[in-house]
Amino acid sequence: MAMSLQQLQEQLGRTFDQMQALSTELASVKANVDTGAQKIDYLNNDRIHKDQVIAELRDANRQLVDSIQRSVAGRGSSSGQIKLMDMKTMNPKKFDGKPETPFKAWAKSVRTFCNATQPGFRKFLRWIESQSEPIDHSVMSRCDWSHKDAANEALYDFLVMHTSDDAQQLVELQDENGLEAWRQLALRFDPIGESYIFDQMSALMDVPRCKQIVEVPAAITRWERSLKRYAEKTGGQAVPEFWKLPILFKMIPMNMMQDI
Repeated sequence: MAMSLQQLQEQLGRTFDQMQALSTELASVKANVDTGAQKIDYLNNDRIHKDQVIAELRDANRQLVDSIQRSVAGRGSSSGQIKLMDMKTMNPKKFDGKPETPFKAWAKSVRTFCNATQPGFRKFLRWIESQSEPIDHSVMSRCDWSHKDAANEALYDFLVMHTSDDAQQLVELQDENGLEAWRQLALRFDPIGESYIFDQMSALMDVPRCKQIVEVPAAITRWERSLKRYAEKTGGQAVPEFWKLPILFKMIPMNMMQDI
């Protein structure tokens, strides 16, 4: 049945409305797509920027680490100076020279701190302690440590700041000679005399017996360390070689003696 003109017009109107709605929907979809693409571009550019920032920070951190390592490696060697007055670090406590204040423990902490500042300082201080005459240019000429002159001045300032009472007065009497001040402190508070030699020799000879065989290596290490310290302080005196075997037998547990 043929449509009338009015029906045809109505159908065309509906089709036109549908076309407009579809066009509007397509425009909306395109706008959303464009917005999404813009967001993707923004996020991608932001990621690229952040990657660049991270790379720059990593490079700066690497340069800083390299700089610190170079500074540590060359510390004290290029300028010929040694600085021990860094109060940000764990400096040793003050030593006052009183009987209740143990000198040996304090001296050990000083040697450790100094050696951390400049490698070789601990061995140098041990050498100073073993000298039997005042430290002057003649005595210093017998030492080949390259930092000995810088160490003298730095050590004096350090000792003045880390001593008090009688110990500080003893340091100040040495006319800014830090090395002689250290030697005098050792002489006063850790003296080497007949009593010291007798006590140390007795300790080296009368060693405690280990309870288990696994304890023997550590006991030998402690004994050798004590022997080395005794030899340094007494100018090279040491236990004769033929005494060492009987001393070793004293360390062996009693239940192992029958197997030897």
